[in-house]
Amino acid sequence: MARNLCAEVCVGAAIFRGPELLLIRRRTDLRAFPGTWDIPGGHVEQGESIPGALRREVTEETGLSIRLGTPFHSGLFDYPVGWGRSVPTIEVDFLCTPRTSARPRLNPAEHTEFAWVSEDGAPEYPTTERLTRIIRAAFSTKSGSRS
Repeated sequence: MARNLCAEVCVGAAIFRGPELLLIRRRTDLRAFPGTWDIPGGHVEQGESIPGALRREVTEETGLSIRLGTPFHSGLFDYPVGWGRSVPTIEVDFLCTPRTSARPRLNPAEHTEFAWVSEDGAPEYPTTERLTRIIRAAFSTKSGSRS
C-alpha cells in the first residue's frame, strides 16, 4: 500500500525588472546550498497562504514589495537539513515584479549580494541544477507572456 508523502512546501519569486531577473547569493556558511545564487523565497509557515508566504519571504530577504504574477514552475526536491539528511519539499515558483524601483536590501544573515541578470548573463552565476532549470523556465515563461 502506498503511503502519503510528508513534505514541506516552499515558494520562489522570479522577480523581473524589465528583461532582468533578480538573483541573490546565499551565504557560504548556510547548510542548504551555501554560496549559490538563488531567487528569493523560502518555506511556507503553518497557517500561511502561498501568496502570503511569498510576499513575506521576499520582504525578509530583499526588503522589496512585489506584484505577484502567475506560477510558472513547481517541483519536488530534497531540501538539506544537515547531518546528511534532507526533507522532501514541494516548490511553487511565481513570476513577479517589484512595486517600486527601490534597491534590494538583503538580510545579511542569509545573503551577501544581489544582481539583476539578463537571460544571457544568468549562466555566469553559479547555482544548483534545480535553480538553473527554474531560471530558464522563468525567462522562457516571461518572454512567452510578453509581460
